Amino acid sequence: MLWRNINGTASHWRLDSQGNFIGGEEFGPFPNWMPKDVSLGPDGRSRLLWDNPNGAASVWVVNASGQFETGQEFGFFPGWRPRAISTGLDSQSRLLWNHTDTRASLWLLNPAVFIGGAEYLP
Repeated sequence: MLWRNINGTASHWRLDSQGNFIGGEEFGPFPNWMPKDVSLGPDGRSRLLWDNPNGAASVWVVNASGQFETGQEFGFFPGWRPRAISTGLDSQSRLLWNHTDTRASLWLLNPAVFIGGAEYLP
């Protein structure tokens, strides 16, 4: 679970299969970065998505103990904003971008490194 604070901090909570709190971490604040989304992969690692108003995104991988493992920054891409992150059964992440002209782009990450992507027109 991801809790976002207006000051730019992110509280990342780990829950058991019944939804009970079992631990958590706080990250930030980081100037110009806001926590955007989180996705838990079948490998037990979370992917935290951070958004920057300049059109950049940062994806962090956090292990099951709540420790930062890796991170990757993408952009800046004028007109584009990171929208969401998800993780498939293959433990690869999907990063969704939206453009101000309604285009969308979906990137495949492994787990925080760009592999490939496709752009979709409205």
